[in-house]
Amino acid sequence: KLAITLQEAIDAGELLAAVDPKAKAAMLIAVLEGGFVLSRACCDVSRQRLAIKAAIDALRALRPSD
Repeated sequence: KLAITLQEAIDAGELLAAVDPKAKAAMLIAVLEGGFVLSRACCDVSRQRLAIKAAIDALRALRPSD
């Protein structure tokens, strides 16, 4: 479903046309899951916050420039 949402964003011009939605969806999920695992293993929720910020930053970098 995330890949579909990313494809819709590409179609709407909200993300660069060169973005591979399936690959980016897999990357985003891996980043978020990794942050969750690190957060639990280290008993430190800041790891999850860093992963969320990294995922948001990655998406922002895929936006077309104005």
